[in-house]
Amino acid sequence: MIREATLQDVDQIVSLGVKFIKDSPMFRDHPINIKRMQQYAIRTIREENRCYFVDDRDGKIVAFLSGYISPMIYSDDLVANEQLMFIDPDYKSSTRVGIRLMRKFEEWSRSKGVKIMWFSPTSHGVDDRWNAFCKTLGYVPQGGIFQKRL
Repeated sequence: MIREATLQDVDQIVSLGVKFIKDSPMFRDHPINIKRMQQYAIRTIREENRCYFVDDRDGKIVAFLSGYISPMIYSDDLVANEQLMFIDPDYKSSTRVGIRLMRKFEEWSRSKGVKIMWFSPTSHGVDDRWNAFCKTLGYVPQGGIFQKRL
C-alpha cells in the first residue's frame, strides 16, 4: 500500500536507503552518514512543502519516493521535484511500484497547486528503461544531467 511516511518509518527508510546507495553506481563511492539520512527523512516527513511516500507491505517498507515543491526561479508557479525513489529489487517486477509511487506524488503535488513535475532518475546513470517509464506516465524529456568528479 502506498502511503505517506511517518516518523515511525524512519529506521526502515534509512535501512532501505543504505541498500539504495550501495546499489547505485552514482552514489556508492561516497561515505554513508546514517545520521544525515535520518535527519533528511525526518525533515522531509515534517515539512509542508516536502513529501515522503512509502510502499508498505504488511509493515515492511519495500519502496520510497521523496520530493519537494518550490516556486520556479522566474515565476510564482510551483514545481514539484522528485528527489529520491528506490524500490527494493525483490519487489520491482510484479507490482508496478514505481508507477504507483509517481502517481501518488502527482496526486499530492496537484493538491498543492503544482503546475509542473520534474523527475530526473540518476542513481544508475543513463538507462533507457527510464524513457519508457516516463513516457507511460506522460513525461517528456527536457534535458539531461551531467556529472564531473573533481
